[in-house]
Order: sequence, then structure tokens, then C-alpha cells
Amino acid sequence: MLHAVVGSDFAENEVGELTDEIYERLGIRIEATELYEDGACACTVCSISSRR
Repeated sequence: MLHAVVGSDFAENEVGELTDEIYERLGIRIEATELYEDGACACTVCSISSRR
């Protein structure tokens, strides 16, 4: 069964600022990508590399 994607507008269209803030606070680099559905941002996916 399909469900509508719901959520907040947190950091919508501000991925660059979000990744910068995470780096400043935590000292780690992430890759963030916004996924869109029906022309609206559905979610933000964050990829974090291993620290080996």
C-alpha cells in the first residue's frame, strides 16, 4: 500500500548550509542529497563515510 510522503521543511533547499553546519559542529564531512516527489522535496538523504 502506498502512502503519501510527509514531514517537515527542515533544511529544504539549504543542503549546503546543512552540510557546512554539520562539519562546523561535528568535524565530519557528509554528502546530502534532496529527493523530490511531485516537484516538492520529499526527504534529505545523508551519506556519511566510514572513519577508518
